[in-house]
Amino acid sequence: PIGVPIKYCLNSTGNDKQGSAAIVILNKSIHALIINQLSYAYTAVVEIRRGALNLIVTSMYFDIRKNIEDDVLKLKNILDFATGRGVIAAIDSNCRSKLWHDIQSNNRGKVLEEFMISNDLYLVNNDNGQPTFQTRSGSSRVDLTQCNRQVIKKINNWDSAHEEVVWITASSLLQ
Repeated sequence: PIGVPIKYCLNSTGNDKQGSAAIVILNKSIHALIINQLSYAYTAVVEIRRGALNLIVTSMYFDIRKNIEDDVLKLKNILDFATGRGVIAAIDSNCRSKLWHDIQSNNRGKVLEEFMISNDLYLVNNDNGQPTFQTRSGSSRVDLTQCNRQVIKKINNWDSAHEEVVWITASSLLQ
């Protein structure tokens, strides 16, 4: 992708016509292996191993024009693959919910809420008062970071920046 320096580890899927997703590793000492059988258009999945750490990380986009159940099934497949390992999911969900500090909830948000509860996923987003998506038409908090039980206690300094970028500072995971 344009704007990503060569010095960073880029794991990407898809193409311009079908949609793409990427995970960029900024630390050269962290190596990631893309999991092709779980990576599709709008979904990139990598495995990170470092010492005793075994972590599955995904970047996903839930297209608002498509059935949310299809995207939730992809996430379920990732969780099943990751059994026993830590999981971090950065998702542009196009789902609204007061659970993640949005001003309203919609049906897509309710589906994702139920999925999170039934699959023991934790929301990492903090209520910092800022939207994660903003246009002239309005704003929302549809960009989410979720993780499982193996990861939640180890994440610190989480922050979400502008509309298309989710940053996770999980340095304690990699020590």
